[in-house]
Amino acid sequence: MRRAIGLLPDNALVGLITYGTQAYLHELGFSDLSKAYIFRGTKEISKEQILDQLGLSVTGRAEAPGFPKGGMPQGNGFHRTASLNRFLLPASDCEYTLNALLDELQTDQWPVEAGNRARRCTGVALSVAAGLLGACLPGTGARIVALVGGPCTEGPWNIVSKDLSEPVCSHKDLDKDAVPHFHKAVKFFDKLAKQLVSQGHVLDLFASALDQVGIAEMKVAVERTGGLVVLAESFGHSVFKDSFKRIFETGEQSLGLSFQAFAQLLQAPHDEAQLIIKDRFPVPRLVVCDQHGSQARFLLAKLNPSATYNSAHEIAPGSDVIFTDVVSLQVFCEHLQQLAVQSVSTASLIFYVFQAWIIFPVGFSFHCVIL
Repeated sequence: MRRAIGLLPDNALVGLITYGTQAYLHELGFSDLSKAYIFRGTKEISKEQILDQLGLSVTGRAEAPGFPKGGMPQGNGFHRTASLNRFLLPASDCEYTLNALLDELQTDQWPVEAGNRARRCTGVALSVAAGLLGACLPGTGARIVALVGGPCTEGPWNIVSKDLSEPVCSHKDLDKDAVPHFHKAVKFFDKLAKQLVSQGHVLDLFASALDQVGIAEMKVAVERTGGLVVLAESFGHSVFKDSFKRIFETGEQSLGLSFQAFAQLLQAPHDEAQLIIKDRFPVPRLVVCDQHGSQARFLLAKLNPSATYNSAHEIAPGSDVIFTDVVSLQVFCEHLQQLAVQSVSTASLIFYVFQAWIIFPVGFSFHCVIL
């Protein structure tokens, strides 16, 4: 983590949350001594309750001791300026504080009884992170990097119970629907995914454990935000170290990740537009146009320039959809001409390519937008 902090740009805003039985949000702006806000791991907490306890809302400001003066509330009642100075600081300003906190980190002091798993309130920690970013950086690209050393065992959305005699659910259990915790955990992470995407933020998951950690339950939040999942045996393994370092590197070694990408489907058939945006959280703007067309606009929290996304409807028999990661416009146009021959009049396609807007006129048998 120290190496990753050193790779961050000096102006990159950084925050820190640690968790075990409880979740601790560290106030990096208070450098005189270690100061943290503690959230109970067994209780579900809403975004509004989080902001009230942190003193970031209008009602919570008067109640929070030591709340710095200054910073006018926004229209939504949040004090963005004050919160940035308290919990999110530029890497160059808080590097010493972060290193000191990492040096002081210890294992959870709450005792673990024999035959039980360690207590982890992963859900509460992620809720606090999402709520804080939503108040401090709404509509600004940000990512939550979650380091998970085992399954969530605390809270109403726990993935497995603390008793070691109960194994983490397997594929056979899913087929038999013998999964007492699975559905409510998926429901929680689905709700978290909608919140993160509406804010334009990404969740990355680094799971390092010999046992299962509940990726099946948590993957919905990672997939919908366009995040990364890395599995390793331990945090000392080279897979984790190299992967963790890679997401912070710049230059030729950079992954080229981008944020806050908007995609539009122009003049597409109404049913096709509905199909595309159906699962794209939250329900985006859909405008029905003349001539049985529509416009769909939805938010991609992160755009991967090495991937090409495609949506096709009613492909002609005997034809197939062409997937390509080739950035060359010439090659793309050749594929475009081939698709124009193979596709029927109701087909519509979307391709997302980073840093380019090309809108093709409705002269072909489909409509295409490149982002």
